[in-house]
Amino acid sequence: MANEGLTIEKRDDGVAIVVMDIPGEPMNTLKDDFVDTFTEVFSAVESDDDIKAVVFTSGKKDSFIAGADVT
Repeated sequence: MANEGLTIEKRDDGVAIVVMDIPGEPMNTLKDDFVDTFTEVFSAVESDDDIKAVVFTSGKKDSFIAGADVT
């Protein structure tokens, strides 16, 4: 499953890997319009009984999340 900025890889061992990589941005930041994407991903994970654990990681080389953009 892929959404704008988030990709889910579901492994056979029940672990889902969620990669955050906001396109066109040098660093990942949380923005208001990203809430819907997170909600969609969390709903998909929650409704899948085969997923036993979730790992969140960044597609950016040197950072995970720079913070929240509250502007």
